[in-house]
Parts: sequence; structure tokens; C-alpha cells
Amino acid sequence: MVLVLIVSVCVRGWVLSKSLFDTFLFLTDNVTNIVSGATLLLLLREGVATMFLRRARRERQKLKEEKKKRDQEIAQIRAEGKAEYAKRINEWDERRKTAEAQGKEFTEPLPPPE
Repeated sequence: MVLVLIVSVCVRGWVLSKSLFDTFLFLTDNVTNIVSGATLLLLLREGVATMFLRRARRERQKLKEEKKKRDQEIAQIRAEGKAEYAKRINEWDERRKTAEAQGKEFTEPLPPPE
């Protein structure tokens, strides 16, 4: 990038003066401008790259947090479903035991899982 700037300044100086010595003088007179411009371009490029890297990192972190939250919600729903099914099984078992204690035939099927 710096080389492109130096070449462009040299070409501009050569076109304006048509002499190699004048081009050299033009280049040495403007070396601070060349270095300043190259530094500015380098800082801009690195700043943009850093900005995109930070944004990508934030997006990945956000996706990880969303996945973790979703997995926790799924685990909670499954636990609630298991608890509800266990409750229905216990209620069914109580009815079966009550029927046996009364000497009645118990024909109710086991509740299906949902």
C-alpha cells in the first residue's frame, strides 16, 4: 500500500517536472505527506478489520447464549413433562390399588406418555 503511494507520488512528480531530479526533490519534500497518508490508510484498514472481528465475535457470543437458553428451556419442558407423566402413573397406580383392595377388577390401561 505504501509502495503504491510512493509510486503514484513519483509518477505525479515526474509528469509535472519531466526530470528525475525534480521527481526526487518532489518525493523528499512530500515524504511526510506520504508517510502520513500511508499511516492513515493503515490505521483505517486495521480499524475496519478490528471492527468486523469484534462484530463477528459478538454475533458468535450472542448465538451461543441463545442456544444455551434454548437448551435450558427444552430441558425444563422435558422435566415438566416427565413430572406430569409420573404424576399420572402414580394416580393410575392408586386407582389400581384401591380397586384391588375393594376386590374389583381393574381394567383401566396404563396412561400413555404424551
